[in-house]
Amino acid sequence: MFKPILSLINHRKTRIIDLAQAALPPEQFQAFRKITLEEFGERGLIADLRALFRAER
Repeated sequence: MFKPILSLINHRKTRIIDLAQAALPPEQFQAFRKITLEEFGERGLIADLRALFRAER
């Protein structure tokens, strides 16, 4: 169940980053991309989801 959720998150994360790249100047885009990847990555949402799945076992 965890991998399908990650796939959905990654798809939407990619779309958000693509939209930001089209809308932001390069310097702002790089900052936005870094924060987005951190928030949705291994130290952000993914870590929270792993903990949640472990707690529900």
